[in-house]
Amino acid sequence: MASQLAMTMGDPTATGGRGTLEPVAPRWQRDLLQRIPWSLRRWFDPHHYPRYRFVCEAAARVRSREIVLDAGAGECPYRALFAHAHYIGVDNCVGDDAWDYSRLGLVSDLFHLGLRPSTVDHVLCNDVLEHVPDPARLITAFYDVLKPGGSLFLSAPQGWGQHQNPHDYFRFTSHALRMLFERAGFEVQYIRPLGGFFYYLANRIQMLPIMLFPATQRRWVEWTRLPLKGLAVGVFGVVIPMMLMPFDRLDEDKNTTLTYACWCRKPALRGDAERQPV
Repeated sequence: MASQLAMTMGDPTATGGRGTLEPVAPRWQRDLLQRIPWSLRRWFDPHHYPRYRFVCEAAARVRSREIVLDAGAGECPYRALFAHAHYIGVDNCVGDDAWDYSRLGLVSDLFHLGLRPSTVDHVLCNDVLEHVPDPARLITAFYDVLKPGGSLFLSAPQGWGQHQNPHDYFRFTSHALRMLFERAGFEVQYIRPLGGFFYYLANRIQMLPIMLFPATQRRWVEWTRLPLKGLAVGVFGVVIPMMLMPFDRLDEDKNTTLTYACWCRKPALRGDAERQPV
């Protein structure tokens, strides 16, 4: 989901190289996961399912025909949730060469959108902030484009590995996010962790099959180890996470988390506050 915005920020290291990534599942495996209903993924997917629920909650706060700007939308995976609104997906199309960017409404970096101030009702931004050398500037840009009373729905990582190198710069605590929002002028409605330690642990364990069976161009090696790889995916990718995730209720503070979900509002003009959705 995240776009690499460093090249638009004048970063001297922004050469466009990918570098090495945090281990991720091969494309076919990710496509297969996306075919599994959310009602089943909730039991073993500690990364994507909580974020999906967060975006569902955001979509429920959007009124009919309001303008939603999905900043760093990538393949626009949440477009259908905003079918009742005027959805605009924007990305600069450099996050992943394998992504399909055809559903974007606008190809641009997030600092040169060509939008006038106070023209967007809501901004959605998932997993982009860590790729920006100046997160404060991006938050301020969102504030400027939002109408008074508009909402920013943003997720940002605390516990991810390094990815999309070399344009991976930050991880965020809840205190850092609150500081960024409040300095930009936002009213923070909530900043909450999407899962705690056991969700984090389950996600890290899901990386084991990728570490144990790294990709190779030798087909005979792939076919030879396929049964063991399938077993590892089943055990480490599904069974153990299903066993761990229910224990997350024991982590009351959830100071160790994969991702924070944030909802902020641009202050409404006087007389408009009573018309804002709650």
